[in-house]
Amino acid sequence: MCQGRRNQLPSWRLSAFLAVLVGLWGLDGANSLVQLAFGVPLLYEPRNSLRLATGMGFGLTIGIVLYPIYHFAMWRKVIERPVLEHEWHIMVPLLTGAVWVVALLAWETAPFALWTTVVSLAVLAVLAMVNGTLTALLLHKEGFADSWPEIVPYLLAGLLAALVEMGILGALRRLVMG
Repeated sequence: MCQGRRNQLPSWRLSAFLAVLVGLWGLDGANSLVQLAFGVPLLYEPRNSLRLATGMGFGLTIGIVLYPIYHFAMWRKVIERPVLEHEWHIMVPLLTGAVWVVALLAWETAPFALWTTVVSLAVLAVLAMVNGTLTALLLHKEGFADSWPEIVPYLLAGLLAALVEMGILGALRRLVMG
């Protein structure tokens, strides 16, 4: 089930399923925010395990949507077919995400530093890819690369931008939260 360099978004049915995952993430986040702001949950008592599961669904959705956009922006030769062409293909990322969630929840003695490092690196990688893709699009370089070395400068620019973004967000958090 190799996806190759596909540059089209998933089918409308699969996109609707992904929208449900985003909606669950948003609902869980709103419920948690109401609990934090007012001391009373909107629908249910927030739990980190549920936040982890809905966050994983949102993260998978972002990855599935960004995958074809990245290929469109970077590669000259792409496969003109949708990512996850068949609905059952969604099972691979869903099961992979479920394994990560179960591993995180089951390993109760896991070092906090390990998980924060893994999550931080994942966020950094996604931001670097998004910023590198945006750099190529803003410079009107769509579909320019035939090999990885041609992409490296854009990914490095994306990494630099991601580090700056994360630094600014960290500084803002420190200002607001103390």
